[in-house]
Amino acid sequence: MRVRDGHRRGALLLVALLIAGCAARETLPSTDAEPVTVQLLAFNDFHGYLEPPGALTLPDPGNAGATVSLPAGGAAWLAGTIESLRAEHVRSLLVTAGDMVGASPMISALFADEPTIEALNLMGLAYAAVGNHEFDEGPAELRRLQSGGCADLPDKRSCVDGDFAGARFQYLAANVFEKGAEDSFFPPYAIETVPLGGGERLRIAFIGLVLEGTPEIVNPEAVAGLRFADEAATANALVPELKAKGADLIVALLHEGGEAEAEGGGACPGLRGAVVPILDALNPAVEIVISGHTHERYVCERNGRLLTSAGSYGRLLTRIRLQVDPLSGGVLSRQAENLPVINDTAPVPAPFLAAAADPQVGALVARYRDLAAPIVEREVGRVAGDLTRATDDAGQSSLGALIADALLAAMSGHDPDFAVLGSGGIRDDLLVGASGVVRFGALKQVLPFGDQVVLLELTAAQLRALLARQWRADGSRHLLQVSRGLEYAWRGNADAADALIPGSIRVGGEPLREDARYRVVTSSFLAGGGDGFEVLEAAPRLARGPGDIEAVTAYLRAEAPRAVPDRDRVQRMP
Repeated sequence: MRVRDGHRRGALLLVALLIAGCAARETLPSTDAEPVTVQLLAFNDFHGYLEPPGALTLPDPGNAGATVSLPAGGAAWLAGTIESLRAEHVRSLLVTAGDMVGASPMISALFADEPTIEALNLMGLAYAAVGNHEFDEGPAELRRLQSGGCADLPDKRSCVDGDFAGARFQYLAANVFEKGAEDSFFPPYAIETVPLGGGERLRIAFIGLVLEGTPEIVNPEAVAGLRFADEAATANALVPELKAKGADLIVALLHEGGEAEAEGGGACPGLRGAVVPILDALNPAVEIVISGHTHERYVCERNGRLLTSAGSYGRLLTRIRLQVDPLSGGVLSRQAENLPVINDTAPVPAPFLAAAADPQVGALVARYRDLAAPIVEREVGRVAGDLTRATDDAGQSSLGALIADALLAAMSGHDPDFAVLGSGGIRDDLLVGASGVVRFGALKQVLPFGDQVVLLELTAAQLRALLARQWRADGSRHLLQVSRGLEYAWRGNADAADALIPGSIRVGGEPLREDARYRVVTSSFLAGGGDGFEVLEAAPRLARGPGDIEAVTAYLRAEAPRAVPDRDRVQRMP
């Protein structure tokens, strides 16, 4: 078994709460020898949340049907939980299913996500699938996170200790290729050999996969030179090679997911989402799929295959225990569960117990917190009330409306008509309380991607196509946030092709004119065709403006406090 720095055997007070679990018999033991436990520990969608991200809601074990809210997450407590579980089973491997970095809080983002990589190194992470957010800053920056070196990124500080050594774990990316290349961007898989004693070994192959649709949800400029292949077809093509190399068990680390009506057991009732067709297309030799992307939590069996996901932000840790025949190396059974990572930042009700925080990871987090504090706490403006991502019946939010208005104001010198932006780029609420003070750290957490403001020109037909594209044939919605100056209505019970009511579109209070050309402000992400809005990619670019953070900051400072905007721009009809 590989030994990595940062492993400790300290005791941990942890309630092994079974949030979601299942077990399956695999093979019969070859003798009466005592089975050996091999443990896989996994999480996903950490997003640089080195500090506790907030409460975790779990079933209340003392009150059937009720729930309890627990303080959860934080890198130090996650590391402590991992250490405790390693102490129970020495044959343990820690893996992740993508989005360890990107859309990160300031404590990580301000330092080019180096603090998160350093924390994962201390946790003893072995392998990580790339997620879509690993590509936010482009392939060269992702390679730097793997191999080390200093970054040259705007508004970020790199190598604060003089050097950054990179990840001691290995990123895997089987279905990502540079255009024209045959080899994958990172190694497609890794095979870990686990000694069982008596000379027998279990060889576990881990395949790293990211969703094929990554270019639709990442800034197109960041992945312009990359190709993303079908997830299942890629994994299936590797199975013969892995078998030839002696793999006894194949595990997919898949940054794609779904959701279920129940969290665990059996077939996961109501399991749905993009992960389902991938599961159904996978070769049966891929026996375990550790998934992510949707930030959901589940442990399921589907067609004899185990599927797991540990929510997000390090508040849960998946434990998969394999019972292995020490003489044959065969997997006799498996059991999976999602365990809460409970911290002691708030009172913890019985019977729950907080994890013991890892002091080394805790010291790392404290150091970067102190370095970030002066920037994070800087006041950038004031608003008259809390702004949230919560949407009304028409899909509009107060925070989305304010940001759209800010983008519009940023291009006021170019006579713009209105602004639109994607809801997915707004990553947090802006809660200001009674003071109304907006601080840079909070605003950066709302808009973490560093998009630029772009002015485009659209014809009337292109504008209709843009608005109609919010509804997709698969039933999904990608509703835009819009500024003042644009109004329209849509039908809530119509098919995607008929949802938009074309005659309802008004620009500047006037009906849409077929002979007009409209000056539309948006983000560089949408302007590049992000989120499937290809019509914007084809539109002429008239001007580039400031970064989105600069635009919102200027908008807030121009009026103090800035009023909470009305959500009266889009109407949903029966």
